Amino acid sequence: MTEHPVYLTQRDLAARFRLSVRTIERWRADDYGPAWITIGRSIRYSVSDVLAWEAGQRSARSPGASEIDAKTPQ
Repeated sequence: MTEHPVYLTQRDLAARFRLSVRTIERWRADDYGPAWITIGRSIRYSVSDVLAWEAGQRSARSPGASEIDAKTPQ
């Protein structure tokens, strides 16, 4: 039996990122953020697409880098 993909609404995504729904709408208008699909008139975000987009947003700085910078003499 195959698993069906899990989808989030834009309200779900806004809650996940602690942003307003309007911000999610603006991201979509600017072609920014996770990929989305339209089912009828409803926008949905695949959880796998959201996770992939989040991973791509990760900073290159290593954890604790700010602590090292604070100890480095100027």
